[in-house]
Amino acid sequence: MIKQNKGLKKRLFVLMIAAILLFSACGGNSADNKDKDADPKATAEVGKEVGKSGDGMFGMHANLSDTFNPYTSKAVENRLVCQLIFDNVYDLDENYKLSSRIVTEAVPTKGGASWTFKIDNTIMMHDGEPLSAKDVAYSISLASGSARYGGRFLNYGGAFAAGDDTVIVALTKPNNMFPYLLNVPIIKYGSYKEARPAGSGAYKFAEDGASLDAFASYKEAEKLPFDKVYLREYPNIESQITAFEDSEIDIVTNDRTSKNNLGYGGNNEIRSLTTTNLHFFGFNMKSKFVQDPSYRYAMQLAVDREHAAKVAMNGNAVAAPLPVLPKSPFFHQQLAKSVGYNMEKCQQVFHNLEVRDHDNDGKLEYLITGIPIEIDINLIVCVESAGKGDIAKKFAEDMREMGITVTVKELSWNDYIQALTDGEFDMYYGEIIIPADFNLTKMLEAESPLNYGLFDDAELIGFIDEYLAAGDDTRADKCYNMLNALIQKSPIIPICFERREVIMHRNVFSGVNPSLGNVFLGITEWKMH
Repeated sequence: MIKQNKGLKKRLFVLMIAAILLFSACGGNSADNKDKDADPKATAEVGKEVGKSGDGMFGMHANLSDTFNPYTSKAVENRLVCQLIFDNVYDLDENYKLSSRIVTEAVPTKGGASWTFKIDNTIMMHDGEPLSAKDVAYSISLASGSARYGGRFLNYGGAFAAGDDTVIVALTKPNNMFPYLLNVPIIKYGSYKEARPAGSGAYKFAEDGASLDAFASYKEAEKLPFDKVYLREYPNIESQITAFEDSEIDIVTNDRTSKNNLGYGGNNEIRSLTTTNLHFFGFNMKSKFVQDPSYRYAMQLAVDREHAAKVAMNGNAVAAPLPVLPKSPFFHQQLAKSVGYNMEKCQQVFHNLEVRDHDNDGKLEYLITGIPIEIDINLIVCVESAGKGDIAKKFAEDMREMGITVTVKELSWNDYIQALTDGEFDMYYGEIIIPADFNLTKMLEAESPLNYGLFDDAELIGFIDEYLAAGDDTRADKCYNMLNALIQKSPIIPICFERREVIMHRNVFSGVNPSLGNVFLGITEWKMH
């Protein structure tokens, strides 16, 4: 293991702040259990009784002392309520399909370095004014500078309104996947400082301040499943769970991988959605053994991702040999299979690289100028959320049985961050929210504060840029080239994407298809029973 030199200290403060904002190594946002891949409507048939909340009313937990502004609210429960109040520019569903009720036309120019969006001005906002390009451009700019959304806008130059119905966005690099980044909420122009800004979503604030009313000017408002949403505040987790069980509130989200996992009862209907929270192994490029890309590639074959997702994460993740969502059209099955869990192949690859038991001590060594060197990999992991320690230990055990020592160090969040910043690791277990365009530049670019392992490869960044700049006709090929380069260079080893739970009362609603960023996507298709 090699410590980083003192010249790195100047970037440590920036690195630690970036870790808190974007690199959630101990947090998460996902969940599911073993049977939740089933259609929730089919699952509901198991219990024939109708949930108590089938009373025509809909209740939600809210923090009434916090804002209901999606760009300033700190309350998770309020951000869920906001999804009823504010439209996103675009929505991305569970099958990675993009849609928008806001944008009628999107045209890239300058090879994808500029975008022109036509806005539907027939959409009304809750203040009685039509939605304008000014509102949309303003909201995109807010999102680009926010802690919650800003990490995805890597090459954002600016947005402005050109008339009432046209938004023009300038980028510093071409990105023909840019609309996939725009599942961001739209608020009224100039309302950033307001606690309850006007939106254009299906529900608006009622005069009582403690409920929402169906928005009469919403398109297909007659199809909305309930007329009123009651906002109810509960002082602690226990009272919130009790309120849900008593049907005072009708929907909650839950992250079963975090230390804040909530224990709701079993007689509920649980739908799962896949997040872009990627779990992975990263490497310290100053460490002698793992700085070799051939050795890193071989270790890809020693990661049992299915065990990680289904057992260690208790079904609350999706195995991911590639840093691309498996339901995306850009996920390449053959490339994924090429780095699938295979200890026999792993050992053979190491053998071909002269990583063998050269001194007959039962352990493998690698050669430096013909001299056998013992291998002892220091793997650090933060264990303040479910599954990560078990995944790291399973990897270490498989490597040990092959003859390579991997020492797992389970650390608290603070100690983990300190070890990362000091370079006190050979490998680390990481977690990061990647953008929906699968741009890994923020992790891999040489000067990025999230590049903990000090990886530096301009060629790989070039492959990423070519993929993002590709048009519809060449994107699949360019994505293949990018993913193949990621495998060959192996700066990280992808493990899985987290999942999150949306919990409702059994047999009360059908037609519910939540997505990341919009649990209420397609709400006019909901049916209350």
